[in-house]
Amino acid sequence: MTILTEMQALLAAVESLKPHVRDTGDTAYGAAHHQAEMVLGMADAQLSPPTAPTEAMQAAGVTALANMPANTTAADMVAGILNAALLAGQGA
Repeated sequence: MTILTEMQALLAAVESLKPHVRDTGDTAYGAAHHQAEMVLGMADAQLSPPTAPTEAMQAAGVTALANMPANTTAADMVAGILNAALLAGQGA
């Protein structure tokens, strides 16, 4: 089970309280639901891959390119640059 799956399960558990809230008028549900959605959003943002290259990713790609031998094929060059950038994006 991933962290994101666990967070989705937490949100589902909070949402399952809705009938209780409707029947009892308990106002804590709204606050708990809001907090669960915020935590899920933060977890999703932190666990999702970047949508644009970061400076670290770009620097890693440039460094990888600079360290490649002159006879590197275009496909190997692209793979090496992307691999270095992805590793940098993951914090490796």
